[in-house]
Amino acid sequence: MRLVEAGIPSASARFGGALLLGLPLVPIVSSLSTAAMAIVHAGAGNAGPSDAAWGASAGILSWGLASVQQSRFMSAGALNQTQFSSIQDRIMELRSRIDALASTHTPDAGAGESLNAATALLRSRSVLAWLHASGYNAVWKRLHHSAELLSLAEGDDDVRQAAFRVRLRLLESSITTKAEMLRRLDQAFGEPPWWKSLSGTGRLGASPRGVLLEVSQAVDEFRDGRWDGIIRQRNQLIDTIALLGAFAYGLLVFGALSSVVRGSAILAAIVYFLVGGAVGLLNRGESDAGTDTAVEDFGLTRARLVLLPLASGLAGVLGVVFVGSLNTQAVDLGRLFDLQQQQGSLLVAAASGLAPKPLLDRLTKQAEQYKADVQSTEAADGRTRTT
Repeated sequence: MRLVEAGIPSASARFGGALLLGLPLVPIVSSLSTAAMAIVHAGAGNAGPSDAAWGASAGILSWGLASVQQSRFMSAGALNQTQFSSIQDRIMELRSRIDALASTHTPDAGAGESLNAATALLRSRSVLAWLHASGYNAVWKRLHHSAELLSLAEGDDDVRQAAFRVRLRLLESSITTKAEMLRRLDQAFGEPPWWKSLSGTGRLGASPRGVLLEVSQAVDEFRDGRWDGIIRQRNQLIDTIALLGAFAYGLLVFGALSSVVRGSAILAAIVYFLVGGAVGLLNRGESDAGTDTAVEDFGLTRARLVLLPLASGLAGVLGVVFVGSLNTQAVDLGRLFDLQQQQGSLLVAAASGLAPKPLLDRLTKQAEQYKADVQSTEAADGRTRTT
């Protein structure tokens, strides 16, 4: 049986997707380059506009070169090989079941149509759906619907096997209505332990098949909703990284162009940023020790890892400014960002680096709950494997 080939977008679409993929990192690279130039010029007095210009040029040049290299990976099969492989396996399994029905001239109850919709989406030449990871879940939803409809068409023994698998998924699930769904399954298929005899126990009518269809749909919708939540949080974090990176670069440009900010002050701000970022990252390492790495999260963990030092570093710099403004009516940036006179500001930056922790902890807790919900209804569709 032939594998479904992913659609290959046009060269311009692939390059555009690569540009979009690397966009959040442009202000970060520009900031690092500007900071490096400012450090070099710190001993010569004020940093000049050329530092910001060189930083922006480095960021844009790196973005373009990286996009050229990454453009060849802008397809469903290349962006997430594990998901694509799992989808291929599921398509082949469903196709064989539908072909078995066709060989006996048995209608497939619409399962083939849903499967064709899934393969058509997989062949789509769109880049954004795969780049944002939403395309993978869209395919899985159609594959789930195809499998659900097969319960209306397959033989009695196959349907009983499917009902038993759904029952196993429900037992450890965190679905709030699982008790009612288990009761409906047992009522439809016989008194427990009906699953000990799954073959040759009489013909099934339409009612048990309908119950299995409804329960399967509820379980799959629960799982797909959690995947949607993971993907949505991942995309939101990437957007946040881009905004914070742009803000950090804006601060550096302000310092480089300002006539009142000395090069040594920019150096001090960089030190405060590094201190805050390091404290936040080290503290986060303890919090992430208990995170689940067995469930596919479409890069959510990596996005948090990038966001953390960026947010903590900015919090460290802003914390120094805020605490310094409490002791005087007019904020003297030259005095605040003087490492020789304000060594205590290093402690302020370190303490301020912990400020983003409550929010990131909340996001992590939510993501881990999504993963736990997915694992509690784990099915044989391969989606709990990590990339």
